[in-house]
Amino acid sequence: MKQNRSIWQEVSRLYEQRLAEAVGEMLNSERFANAVQKVLTTSEDFRKLVIRGIETAMSNLELPTGQDFARLYRMLDGLDDALFGIRSELHELRKNDFNRIDGRLDELELRLARMEKQLAALAPAKKPAPAKPGRPKSGGAKKERSTKGKAAKKA
Repeated sequence: MKQNRSIWQEVSRLYEQRLAEAVGEMLNSERFANAVQKVLTTSEDFRKLVIRGIETAMSNLELPTGQDFARLYRMLDGLDDALFGIRSELHELRKNDFNRIDGRLDELELRLARMEKQLAALAPAKKPAPAKPGRPKSGGAKKERSTKGKAAKKA
């Protein structure tokens, strides 16, 4: 039995050795390299053909393709960048406007304070003129005429 095992082990070892030599020769041969290259090229060509067919079918069904989604993503990304830039510029404009308005308000407050001082200085020197009695207000006569005209129109 021991002899049967050793024979089978020897056969197995020789088989592995011959197989390794055959595979090594095959991998080193130019014919095998050309065949592998042809298989890979054909596979790539077939993949492109299938993708083109799928894209055509999706286009005919008016469904978006992967390229459409990629283009849309690029457009949205560009739009996002543009909106961010606009938002930043608006923020700067608001900040500058608030600073300018604040400065203008300070300037107006100073002018108003000066005018109040000038008016305070003039107020004791001038007395208000007394109202003249017996003189009717200017708008009263016009009101009477306009109401008479309206009454006449209604009648």
